[in-house]
Amino acid sequence: MEFSKLLTKYRETRNITKTDLARLLKVTPTYIMNLESGRAIPPSYDRCEEIMGALKLNDEEKHNFMLAVHLERAPEPLRKLLENSLYPTVIDVDSFPLFRSFPENKKSRDEDFKFIAESHLYRIHGNFLEPL
Repeated sequence: MEFSKLLTKYRETRNITKTDLARLLKVTPTYIMNLESGRAIPPSYDRCEEIMGALKLNDEEKHNFMLAVHLERAPEPLRKLLENSLYPTVIDVDSFPLFRSFPENKKSRDEDFKFIAESHLYRIHGNFLEPL
């Protein structure tokens, strides 16, 4: 599920308004509206932790929330390949040159890559993703 839809779902199931969530996070309601409409990219990992805390997500919800964040931060070709792959395949990371420069923060990029790989039952082996 897309990050924006998941955020909306979790907020609404807890009967928290956009204004209340904004107040809890010390942001504007417009920012929450932009996240939920997909006009804003998923926030930083620190902000995601704050959102998960404010919404009191359980472990499964936290995993799904962060998977949505990581997938939306990944380049579209890699995301589509993982989501639409019928058969396990080795994926050469070098075939996704955008991935090496996105996001600009290498630590965030590596976290995205590891989380995406593990969530799709791949392991990282050098510059390759291999099926488990």
